Amino acid sequence: MYISLFICVFLFLIRHEIAGVVAKVGPNVQRFKVGDHVGVGTYVNSCRECEYCNDRLEVHCVKGSVYTFNGVDYDGTITKGGYSTSIVVNER
Repeated sequence: MYISLFICVFLFLIRHEIAGVVAKVGPNVQRFKVGDHVGVGTYVNSCRECEYCNDRLEVHCVKGSVYTFNGVDYDGTITKGGYSTSIVVNER
């Protein structure tokens, strides 16, 4: 029983971060180009306006960070982490 619980928890955690290849970039993107290998960490969005976001501490965002897996983004979409077929994130 302990092994089953460990396997279940492990499988749940292994896909919250994402690695992939850039397919498209927006007109204002400067640091990445199509074909670059990239990784997305444990959160994918924040307000980008509060003091924490301005200090690049988005994980402490006053309005709340949006986590990569099982989070609700500001537009209402549910994040699916590594189970997603694609993802759009801010260059930051």
